[in-house]
Amino acid sequence: MLSLNDIIDTIERKSRKPDESELRTLHDRIAVIHGRLSDPHQVRDSRESVREIAVQLRRAIEDGYETGLDPAVVEDWLEKIRSGAVQPGILREDKVIVNCLGLGISGSLPEEKRPDLVLDFELLEKGELGAIYVTEGANRLSRDPDRLVSAKLLKLMKDSNCKLRTSYEVLSPCIERDWEIIHREFERGADELKELHKRLYHRKELRATRGEFVGEPIPPGYILLITGRKANGEYQFGKMEPYPPHAAIDVRVFQEYIKCRGSKLQTALALTNVAFPPFPPELVYMERYSALRSCPRTGHQQATASRRQWSKAWSPT
Repeated sequence: MLSLNDIIDTIERKSRKPDESELRTLHDRIAVIHGRLSDPHQVRDSRESVREIAVQLRRAIEDGYETGLDPAVVEDWLEKIRSGAVQPGILREDKVIVNCLGLGISGSLPEEKRPDLVLDFELLEKGELGAIYVTEGANRLSRDPDRLVSAKLLKLMKDSNCKLRTSYEVLSPCIERDWEIIHREFERGADELKELHKRLYHRKELRATRGEFVGEPIPPGYILLITGRKANGEYQFGKMEPYPPHAAIDVRVFQEYIKCRGSKLQTALALTNVAFPPFPPELVYMERYSALRSCPRTGHQQATASRRQWSKAWSPT
């Protein structure tokens, strides 16, 4: 039979708030090892960053998580992903999930385009996720410039006390100081992305003024000539050059635009039956790089534009 003191101690333990060490306790539920690099090129070229995912698995095992996953086997699997032999996916054994669904996907994308986070959210909403292991900080989870994804993630983590496990510490969002650290990481990731976009935009602008390819769809009337191939097999392009068969259509579009006194709708109506001739076999690769790739095709496989597409694509700047 319990004594009066035992009963009082039990009530006090249940009523008191857990201390920081208890809030940072790991291996109480599922652990997810997160692997994310922003684009396929990083996945292919960043061997050590990909291997770090297996290092995090070893750390989870050292932290006390029970799993049948073998770090050496996982490392071989990661190398196959890096080389392109297999597609990014997940491995799960017991209480550990290695989540590589986000490899090659930008951290700035919304939730529905991040299959790695979709899985995290499902586990968090069920209260099953106890820790998220990351190779760096919280900014590896999301760099959403609107902060919507990171705000939702941080709230769900706090609601269920899902810890963030980095290479050097355990952070509990239920601890105010830890919450601030995670929040600052998310904010820093979003700010860094904005700064990066500014720098990249300026660089792309300078390259575009020189007629160089910057990754954007090529305007109708121009082509990119292939000058060689990189070591990884990608095309090397020269500067944009006019392509007479399509440039003639461009001229007609602007002539009609002037005739219609700047009315995009009237211009589109007048050019309803106008079509761009298809690229010849030696330029068939341009079907991937030209802005015409989004236009519908006629029975003769000629690119035509709808009224809405005309009004958007040939708006004078």
